[in-house]
Amino acid sequence: MNQELIIEASDQDQILHRWLKKQFPNVHFSQSQKWLRTGQVRYDGKRAKGTEVLHLGAKVRIPPFISQFNTNTIPEIAKGHLSYTPTLSELNAFKTAILFENDDFLVLNKPAGLAVQGGSGLKKHVDGLIRALYPDNPPKLVHRLDRETSGLLILAKTHQMAQKLTKAFEHHTILKEYWAVVEGIPLKQKGHIITQLEKGWDKDMEKMRIAAETEDAKPSETSYKVIHQNITQKKALLSLIPHTGRTHQLRVHCQHIRCPILGDRKYNPTTSSRNLHLHSRTLTLPEEFGGLTFTAELPEYFLKTLTLFKLNQS
Repeated sequence: MNQELIIEASDQDQILHRWLKKQFPNVHFSQSQKWLRTGQVRYDGKRAKGTEVLHLGAKVRIPPFISQFNTNTIPEIAKGHLSYTPTLSELNAFKTAILFENDDFLVLNKPAGLAVQGGSGLKKHVDGLIRALYPDNPPKLVHRLDRETSGLLILAKTHQMAQKLTKAFEHHTILKEYWAVVEGIPLKQKGHIITQLEKGWDKDMEKMRIAAETEDAKPSETSYKVIHQNITQKKALLSLIPHTGRTHQLRVHCQHIRCPILGDRKYNPTTSSRNLHLHSRTLTLPEEFGGLTFTAELPEYFLKTLTLFKLNQS
């Protein structure tokens, strides 16, 4: 029996054939191409070519393909909806990261190193784990964190809530505060960083960079405050509040004020730590979502670093 999948906020603007590969990595490319050639894949009721750009709320009809999946997996999970089939022990561990849940959304404290979505070579990610926990109606991603960034992530439990939360993040009515341990002491105890950001390349690595006000550059804005500092060892604990949501914004802005984040190997290549010390600490929702504030406990490695450099949390 054919089934329809609805495009969520986290999937919009992707190319259809790439989205199919990400959703169903165990289906061979030639098989998905055959589905497209023979009209078995439909996009908003029309025969799909595979080159369509996905838009929010669109319907993609796909043929049955459950036989393409490895059968040695968890039997109670609807495999056809998963891009990753985790073990029961992984699911139980993931459940402990959920901090809050109601009928509209859930909030979790994402561990560092866990990707939000799957990609090339990535098997374990939030999207797969959450689909496994809620196979009938999986919560929907409405924003992202970098793989190595820990902390608060909110997921919508209904299509309507996904639209509302996505719009709230776009309009920056949801207040997010991050904590970061940086290498260096800011010249001022608090400040405002306003720059233009654009994508660039450095030694075959794609990176965001500060740019002049050009057609490709986008404005970015971050407020920061020093929570505590260790002048002798040139380390500081910062509170960072992004007012825009550019890729790697906080990481680039810390580098810009000559206080790169500890463990940030992309923007701080000489760093001595293997762990990115950037944590989504608090998240405050506007009144239309209950006006709730959530706080995520710091990872163990983060706490050890604070102790090592004698940095206080207040």
